[in-house]
Amino acid sequence: MGIRELLRFDEPADSREGKLTILALLMMLYIVAMFFSVTIHEVLGHGLFTVLLGGEFYAFYLSPGSGFASLWFPPTLTRAGAALIYMAGILVQLAIGTLVLFLVLPRIKNVITGLFTLMFCVSMLVYSSLYLVMGYFYSSGDTLQAVRVLGVNPEPFLVAGIMLTGTFVLMISTSALKFLGRFLNLEDEKTRFRMLAIFWMPSILLHGIFSIIFSATLTGNEFIYSFLNSALLLLFVGLAVFLVPEMLEPERQTEYRIPMRSVFTVVICFALLLACWTVAFGVSREDARGIMIHDPPVEAEIYYADYTIGNAELTVYLNGTVRADIILRNRMEKPSSLEDQLYHSFDLRPDWERYIARSRNILITMFNLPRAVGENLTFSTDYGTARALGTEDELGRKSTTDRKSVV
Repeated sequence: MGIRELLRFDEPADSREGKLTILALLMMLYIVAMFFSVTIHEVLGHGLFTVLLGGEFYAFYLSPGSGFASLWFPPTLTRAGAALIYMAGILVQLAIGTLVLFLVLPRIKNVITGLFTLMFCVSMLVYSSLYLVMGYFYSSGDTLQAVRVLGVNPEPFLVAGIMLTGTFVLMISTSALKFLGRFLNLEDEKTRFRMLAIFWMPSILLHGIFSIIFSATLTGNEFIYSFLNSALLLLFVGLAVFLVPEMLEPERQTEYRIPMRSVFTVVICFALLLACWTVAFGVSREDARGIMIHDPPVEAEIYYADYTIGNAELTVYLNGTVRADIILRNRMEKPSSLEDQLYHSFDLRPDWERYIARSRNILITMFNLPRAVGENLTFSTDYGTARALGTEDELGRKSTTDRKSVV
């Protein structure tokens, strides 16, 4: 069979092969939808709200399962503002997902577009609600960060997340059967049960497989996060699969045959997404290339330092005064490509105020100076060679006291 004949070929949706084709389409469309969902979470959620509240959004990493936004909060940002930024990703997802579920999905007539929209609603509503719960059990989770900033109990967040997850699973299950009922024969309750199980299979399989693969490398809290995330999803999906088919009996409107050209279109989109993910972002956070929107503010330099090397050079003069050169250089241990790019963006624009403060504290300790004397030290700044741990770095940040400042 040639390409033209293959593209003209179609498969009855009610056949076994048709259902397997739908499952394959759902798998690919779900991964594409997850990528869009993560983009909305990081860019329109965390990124946009940070900018609106006076901060800076300067880089991000995306994948079909997770991502992160590199942000800088202004010193004037309130606790409520910081908590809003942490929760903005989930809130934006819930808002957009709800609009799509109630206003967009009912108007869609095309099968492929409808399947994608349903998968988009799953990723936007179910997984954002789950993350509202599970983000408390993850070391860098949004819920945990918001709870810490506000200094409140996490129970309201966890209860809200559980309730929303169950509600959206039931609502999307109902919408999925109504939509699929336009094209498939779902008059039999057992058939509706099987079709709904097929609908939820991509999310359950993909997240379950990833949980098993990465469980050996997870810390205690991260393992709890992965396990409970899958367990909660299975619980609610199981309830929906058994309850919804009994409560709903969609009326079939037309016999539908799945055209191979539609399948081919989805395969092309899926392949392009994987290529974009691999080339532009990298397949893992450790390999993250990501996108740097602009240079981060100098105050963010401290975020890109696993340790600091440095040395002190002392010059003693005949009149008893001492000139001290404190030369410091932040270093990163095994940075990702994106982290390395951000780290080197500070090469010629150090956060001099922070380096001067560190040098002042070093001198106060080194010479056992009274705090009042140390606070009156004046410094000039330049670049010098930092030497330590068998390495040298010519971009060391040199803070030099005036020759009469140290006595």
